[in-house]
Amino acid sequence: MKKTLAVLLLLAAVPSHAQTARQYFTELRDANSFNHYPEKYVCFNDDDSPSFAVVSTTKDIIDSMTRSGDKEGARGVAKAGDGLYVQTYYKGVPNEPAFYRNSEGEKGSYHIDFDAPIRHGRMAYRINWKTGRFLLLVYALDRSKDIPAAKTSGKCELIHAGDKPSVEANSQ
Repeated sequence: MKKTLAVLLLLAAVPSHAQTARQYFTELRDANSFNHYPEKYVCFNDDDSPSFAVVSTTKDIIDSMTRSGDKEGARGVAKAGDGLYVQTYYKGVPNEPAFYRNSEGEKGSYHIDFDAPIRHGRMAYRINWKTGRFLLLVYALDRSKDIPAAKTSGKCELIHAGDKPSVEANSQ
């Protein structure tokens, strides 16, 4: 009985309010978690989901590596081709990073194709680097190549205030 009462008191002492994506991000940023080359922007959805993404273009990664003197590493990144590095977080926990290839002929547009046991699909980011606004589209390619099955929009901002905007912003 005493153990049950102690557990109940402990549970009552833990705050039950949900954190926002920005609060999870701030907690990680304040713990100095975002100090790697592919971590230039944080992107928050317009909805109130507790998830966010950390993104950087390969051009920005190469630029950062070159400026810090890691020219060999920059050459290695250049071999991956033009694209977008994306690491998503759900409630502050990272998922596996993904590399979205640049969609030929479309500035600020990146995609990744995937196969599953039942569905063949594509996820595509469209980012306006001047405003930071993004649109994430998910296509079920076995149903439609033109009409997305799901859409999410939001805004990206620099993780570190003193950083310079994307090199992509200057080329749009």
